[in-house]
Amino acid sequence: MDYGLLDFGGGRRLERFGTHVFDRVCPAASEEKQLPDIWNQADARYDGTWSKYPPPQTVSFGIMQLEVRCTPFGHLGVFPEQMSNWQQLAAERKENLRILNLFAYTGGSSIAAAKSNPNAEVVHVDAARGIVEWAKHNAALNGIHSIRFITEDARKFVQRELKRGRRYDAVILDPPSYGHGVKGEPWKIVSDLPFLLADIALLLSDEPAYILLTAHTAGDKNAGGPAAFKIMLTEAGMYRKANFMTETFTMRIPSSNGSELAGGYGVWLKRNSS
Repeated sequence: MDYGLLDFGGGRRLERFGTHVFDRVCPAASEEKQLPDIWNQADARYDGTWSKYPPPQTVSFGIMQLEVRCTPFGHLGVFPEQMSNWQQLAAERKENLRILNLFAYTGGSSIAAAKSNPNAEVVHVDAARGIVEWAKHNAALNGIHSIRFITEDARKFVQRELKRGRRYDAVILDPPSYGHGVKGEPWKIVSDLPFLLADIALLLSDEPAYILLTAHTAGDKNAGGPAAFKIMLTEAGMYRKANFMTETFTMRIPSSNGSELAGGYGVWLKRNSS
């Protein structure tokens, strides 16, 4: 793997992606820096703008390769805290799953899901056209050409799929706290996610395999954390659809200094086979 969290603290994180080291803003890193002497290794620092723009590079993240590049918002196209989820998605080896990935970003989860079974139908939906093109590039890097890429607002796409009578066996979603759709439609996770989940419950097949719901802002008061997610999923009727087992978790990245950085949280719902 070509990624490493070198240190974090003081509201920042120091990470190695391939041959480049980046110093970025990280509100969750409230501790003191443990290894202050290594921070001068950074090739680029983000403080509203990047000090430099190292060229894009292809970086290995265990089960896949993804292109890393600087964006105007301080992102690099990868959420490393998702790596354990990608491993679990790749381990879900069930035949002929129809999988929907919403707010799918640059394709890490879509690629992981497609790797699990070449017969799976994976639909990747994101509202940003440039991000969808990036995801297509990442899929090609991994030799995957079976993913269906859609540039669309997640809520509108789900509603249209319901009207078409389509159903999905698994749903992955990683909604932002705030965002906008293709035509500038506002999104607020606290008010809009419950309605989206209610539609997703109707979109599920009679024997769904799993749902993976994550959010990246650790301790986000607007989202409410895993407990609030469980309530939303219950009220949306997810548990009436299948005999799901529930697993709540915090996404964490281990660092070279021996500590872990919390990178958000999530809920897995998986069919109980017993």
